[in-house]
Amino acid sequence: MNADYYEQGNVYQQQIDRINLGQQNVYRLLVEYNRRDRVLKVNFPKDLEPRSISGTILMFRPADAGQDQKVPLMVGSNHQQTIDVHDISAGLWRIKISWQEDELKFYHEEKIIID
Repeated sequence: MNADYYEQGNVYQQQIDRINLGQQNVYRLLVEYNRRDRVLKVNFPKDLEPRSISGTILMFRPADAGQDQKVPLMVGSNHQQTIDVHDISAGLWRIKISWQEDELKFYHEEKIIID
């Protein structure tokens, strides 16, 4: 057997673990798109300390990878990060959030239609 096969399996399992952990109510994120203000809001659980949260938000554009954007997490004291999307093309976007709180690692992904 190829050793790379086992490494790929481990990486895949780690991603599944991050997704499952992020789906627990205590760690669930809420992503909202505000059409009027053209902002994307990522709301983190109120029980977490914002200073202990780190990670990145990848805004993935399936129709044009050249428009992808990577944004560092900067969670405010209101447990929220707001991203201005005035300059972003309308259409389907996948929001991929890789984050951690202290030593726990999470992953959240969802589709958003920007219009």
